[in-house]
Amino acid sequence: LPSYSIYCKPFAHIFIQALKCVAIPLVFLSCLNALTSLQDVKILKKLGPRILTYYVSTSFLASTVGSISCLFFISQQGASLDSNPNHQSASFIDFITRLVPSNFFTPFVEGNLLQILIIALILGITFLSLESTQQKVLRPLCQASYDWIQIIVGHVIRFTPIASFFLAYDL
Repeated sequence: LPSYSIYCKPFAHIFIQALKCVAIPLVFLSCLNALTSLQDVKILKKLGPRILTYYVSTSFLASTVGSISCLFFISQQGASLDSNPNHQSASFIDFITRLVPSNFFTPFVEGNLLQILIIALILGITFLSLESTQQKVLRPLCQASYDWIQIIVGHVIRFTPIASFFLAYDL
């Protein structure tokens, strides 16, 4: 039987690239839309600590499960955990410093999700400090942008069954 893998690989690659393409705008616009749908900064002050606690606890849980899984699977294969012996761990201050982007576009180009969330947070808080007449103009724009990316994501997701076949066949 001839190998059809060479025909499946481009379609699988296109699907993965399409998912990557819509992921960042989806996260940014959903956060921005959520913030602009709030009526007041006071609501954000009330929800902020809960959201931060949820984010930190789920990140910690995911890191713990990932680390334990990595230790288990790598120790079974006899491999080393230290892939780069010259790597130095970053401090907490370095982490905080890298959260703030140097410009608006770099996080989107590099796919730095934390910086994108910081930008969405800054834009959302700034939006809430605008006058209500300005908010009435911008709120529909944010909602329309979010609806637009949802439609695009729907089109990409519609190809999931076919793409799954190509991805499985490419293995």
